[in-house]
Amino acid sequence: MKDITFLKSPLIAHRGIHYKYRENSIKAFRMAMLEGYTIELDVHLTKDNVIVVYHDNNLKRLTGVDKEIDLCTYEEITSIIDVPTLKEVLDLVKGKVAIIVEIKFNMKYGRLESEVSKLLDNYNGKFAVQSFNPFSILWFNINRKNYIKGYLINGNYLSKFILNKLLRPDFVAVNVKGLDENKIIKIRKKYLVIGYTIKNNLEYNKYYDYADNFICDIGKEPYKRLLR
Repeated sequence: MKDITFLKSPLIAHRGIHYKYRENSIKAFRMAMLEGYTIELDVHLTKDNVIVVYHDNNLKRLTGVDKEIDLCTYEEITSIIDVPTLKEVLDLVKGKVAIIVEIKFNMKYGRLESEVSKLLDNYNGKFAVQSFNPFSILWFNINRKNYIKGYLINGNYLSKFILNKLLRPDFVAVNVKGLDENKIIKIRKKYLVIGYTIKNNLEYNKYYDYADNFICDIGKEPYKRLLR
């Protein structure tokens, strides 16, 4: 059986710790490592097949430049913004903390998953993959059965068919605003549930009882369970 207990603790740093540094940056990941958090990160595939760690499909939000990641070469992207590759992040972390790699949604599923797997196959550390894209989870089911994989759910994007018959995820990550819905409470009886994204200590305490762990925007102050 797969050991997924590492997903229960510690808390998961959303795109590293980035209140001081840019999200999904080497500095943000290094800070998360120093404080002992699991790291959540996002990956895309460039036009020349380089796996870059970046959240958005487009560079505009962080740079002001309106360019799609998958239409740019790695050199074009790094001439605009310093973006780490997945290999660089794996070489930095080296198994010191666990990582969760989010496979960003794209219609050409299979290419990114395959390239990511080439790196993770040889990675000596605890990791999981996750995606909103059900076809991405299906790819890992077929091609990397040993991987720990999670299905990301937002709002009403959920069906018994997807969860039970096809995807068979090892965990489910749910928008925290939907954690207290009856269908999610039922899902937790079968799956490990991770809530995303906790923004502050009030939210942490509000949703604490509804998930097994949380992806959090980590700030200066640690999240603490308040006594009732």
